[in-house]
Amino acid sequence: MHCTGRITLAVALVLALGCSGGGTPFNPPTTCSPACTAGFVCVGTSCVAVDAGAADTAVDVAADRPADTAPEDGATTCGYVGRRCCGARRDGCLLGGDCIAGFCRAYTRALGECAYDGDCTMGQVCTGPMEIDGRQSYRCGPPQGTRMLGEPCAMASECATGVCLVGRCSFTCRPDMNGDADCAARAPGYVCTHRPFPGLPIMDMPHATTLGFCIQRCEHERACPTGMACAPAVSTVLDRLVFACFQGNPMRTDTSGAMCMLGTANTSCQAAICIDASMPGMPSRGVCTAPCRNDMDCPSMSAPRCQDIGFELPSGAQQNFRGCQP
Repeated sequence: MHCTGRITLAVALVLALGCSGGGTPFNPPTTCSPACTAGFVCVGTSCVAVDAGAADTAVDVAADRPADTAPEDGATTCGYVGRRCCGARRDGCLLGGDCIAGFCRAYTRALGECAYDGDCTMGQVCTGPMEIDGRQSYRCGPPQGTRMLGEPCAMASECATGVCLVGRCSFTCRPDMNGDADCAARAPGYVCTHRPFPGLPIMDMPHATTLGFCIQRCEHERACPTGMACAPAVSTVLDRLVFACFQGNPMRTDTSGAMCMLGTANTSCQAAICIDASMPGMPSRGVCTAPCRNDMDCPSMSAPRCQDIGFELPSGAQQNFRGCQP
């Protein structure tokens, strides 16, 4: 049997995010402060370039203002203010930038807006997401619910943690390199993942804000609570793959070794990953896989071997993970 050992980003994970109810921040400002520089216009509280501009030249030029946060090394790193947005849809930006027409642009944070609990005063949590000035954002406020991290929820107002994601209460975290530390400080074994949230179009240009949230990392299926699956979480802004516990999907019941359809947003595999297990000279054959540490984590009959599998990241680079194979 010949396994290509490589899969692409045809993984569809629908994150059901609860709403906290109400989208108006405390005393929201109505103008940009400081005032926008030449070439920018104030939309809500954001300084937005009149022209989408060109790719960042790694030099502080007007097309990158009001703030170019990218390293001045000539690299083509995406996600920084002044650079192109990350991901296949080009909609992901690191903390401090909104994706507008494919480029990350700086914005002025509204009063009460936050990226994680550390932005809030004692006794408050960073809750949401909600709409603030046409952007999907978090804001500081008192805990509304009583349910704690990992407990089932349907909306953010049920969670003392401030956020309800994929049917479980969670914490917010910064959508950058500090996010994992934000999660680990609140709950060992949790890491930060990120998702772009579409906002209202700005001057008819597509607009998205990337928000971070904590997820429980897993290395195999049995590490997750009952009713949850160990499935991939891909961060476009950090260009990485981690496996985390997500609410089980009744449409995804096939375990490792079961047949699946290659090249599609797979909906049959429990872990949402279908790999090519074709034999030389034979028609293509897809099989479901799931993360593992060793052979003991794999089904002994259908997919008994725990081996490295290559995963294609949003940048096109490859990251290996351990998965069950026939």
